[in-house]
Amino acid sequence: MKLLMFSFSLLCIFCVISCSQQTIKSQSNEDTIIKKDQKTIPVQLDGRIIESISISEIGKVNSDEEDPYIVYSQEEIETISTFAEMVKRGERIKGVVDVLKSDYAVTFMFQDKSTSKYYMNLGEDEGSIMNQNDSSTVYIIPEDLILSLNQLVLPNNEQVAL
Repeated sequence: MKLLMFSFSLLCIFCVISCSQQTIKSQSNEDTIIKKDQKTIPVQLDGRIIESISISEIGKVNSDEEDPYIVYSQEEIETISTFAEMVKRGERIKGVVDVLKSDYAVTFMFQDKSTSKYYMNLGEDEGSIMNQNDSSTVYIIPEDLILSLNQLVLPNNEQVAL
């Protein structure tokens, strides 16, 4: 009887150990799945994957563009998304517009090695963009992006109260 009881106890201990190891394996698999699910999805603009964005200041005219002072990489997904949203959600101003000077040049570099450049004017409460290839059309930047964009174009992301 004691032998039977001892065998039963050992069987129970093995079951408990086996179950707890299975739980650990399950948790490990779930962590792996979560990590896979957290994989960042590249941001696209006009059907192309954005690899990086560079910001340059403009001199007296749009053709007087300085070297980029900020470059955001694909890993900075929230920042890349903000600039992509600026272009995607910009509201076209009707009519033909003549812009002599902008504040910034925002250059999108894509995975296929192509580029798109937008000239951006940015104030505390409003902003506009213009595609380099269509200088007679201006788009108003959505109001909810203005504060973020102002922070993102500052050298070294200096924080200021706007």
